[in-house]
Amino acid sequence: DMGYAGGPALLALVVCKQSDEKTYRVEKLAPRSGKVLWQYPVSKGIQAVYLPSSDPPVIAVAAGDLTVTDLITLDPDKGELRATISLKKYEPYCDPEILGYFGVVDKCTGIVVGRDRVFVMSKDSTELFKPANHITAFDIGKGKAVATFQGREFQSVLPVRMNGDDLILYRASLDDVQPAALVDWNPRPGKETPYLLFHTPHGTGKSGGQD
Repeated sequence: DMGYAGGPALLALVVCKQSDEKTYRVEKLAPRSGKVLWQYPVSKGIQAVYLPSSDPPVIAVAAGDLTVTDLITLDPDKGELRATISLKKYEPYCDPEILGYFGVVDKCTGIVVGRDRVFVMSKDSTELFKPANHITAFDIGKGKAVATFQGREFQSVLPVRMNGDDLILYRASLDDVQPAALVDWNPRPGKETPYLLFHTPHGTGKSGGQD
């Protein structure tokens, strides 16, 4: 066993090494007994596997390199493939084993998984006068993009955690004009609700400085 993802369910990432080749499989375990409830064999040629969510089960795989290239969503009861999501335009930010965190396979700071949506942060844009990046919501069963939350110019966005079926995200700031913010995003009506603004411009408010 290489590592585990816990929470509502328990997943184990198992690796088999033969010569210079690694093969992976994901197992759902019964927490009390350790009994294997189902197994999902990951395709050969995968260089690294991460477990950003145990329930619903979602795995991130690196095909051909250590950089994550795809998300795979699985059926929570049978472990069967539901959908594959290409991450060529996205930044999942999964922590590789080479950083020394043995057994840590569930840290992907650019990915947040909800009940029926997967939220993934895009790569930074290099275009002037365009949003710095965006967050895309994917249907977990079909793997299709269903909604997008755009950052702003010089203000990138990062998914943080779920709030029911809404996403809590962080919007950064690179200047003293636009405040950074924690925002609640409901992707279905596309409603945005700021929860917290901070790093306010100098000279505003009673304190005359940052709040």
